[in-house]
Amino acid sequence: MRRPGRREKGVAVGFSALCKSGDPLLKFIRDTYGAVPVSLPDNRWNPFAIFTVDRDRVRYLGNVAELAGAGETPRVEEVRLPHLTYEKSSEMRWGAAVGLAEPFLAATTGVGLDLEASAKMERHRETRVRVSLGRTSRRFCSALGIASWLERQDMGLPETLGGLGALYIVDSALYAKELSFSVDGESATKFTLDLEASIVGKVKPDLVLRSNSAVQITGVRAAAFGITCLEVTVDEQGRLRGIRLATREPRAAATDVALMQAVPHVALGEGNELMQFDD
Repeated sequence: MRRPGRREKGVAVGFSALCKSGDPLLKFIRDTYGAVPVSLPDNRWNPFAIFTVDRDRVRYLGNVAELAGAGETPRVEEVRLPHLTYEKSSEMRWGAAVGLAEPFLAATTGVGLDLEASAKMERHRETRVRVSLGRTSRRFCSALGIASWLERQDMGLPETLGGLGALYIVDSALYAKELSFSVDGESATKFTLDLEASIVGKVKPDLVLRSNSAVQITGVRAAAFGITCLEVTVDEQGRLRGIRLATREPRAAATDVALMQAVPHVALGEGNELMQFDD
């Protein structure tokens, strides 16, 4: 396993693998919502963000609203995603799990918990834990709204950005305010006690909920953990003319959520990979 964000000589860092085999949490996010999981919380992951992918390097270009100038943008709606609460990741070592979760917790709580450096948690580096998300929501704009808006605005990219590959626009972002660590076995109670103790004093007590087998940390703000995107069509003059829908058929992993997949989205990265902007 290699930690997201780690740069290696000659290796693209736009996508990085979470694990060699399919992780059930990542699979649920991809199959149910057609979303690409992101490795690091980033305020730029919002509807209308536009980016390009060059040899697995994800380059952020800006927000399309910046090109539109004054005027209305398409309506953005927000819905809850309660189904995610019941999904957990594969088991992973605490030493690896905290490396993945620390940036997310910092974004949601507003403070660095520095759990990896905690003396109490050092002894648990080999403990196997599962991660789950809570208080999840989705902010989205319809494909029809984005397509008609692009056509009305007649927007174009600056000439200095010429030579770009395929362009993608974010039509929805998935957010969470809670992160839970759960563990099984005889050491579970000791693990949860030590984890709770390492957090005390850094966040308000009512934001941490502990049981004998799990610790749930609630943030004060939501952080993005996944996005869906559509390919933008560009004419010879560099004008943004509309969107191109993916050709694959929508996959319905859960009957009552399948309607959210009425429009097929671009599937970026492998099933076990996380995405991030290449800065």
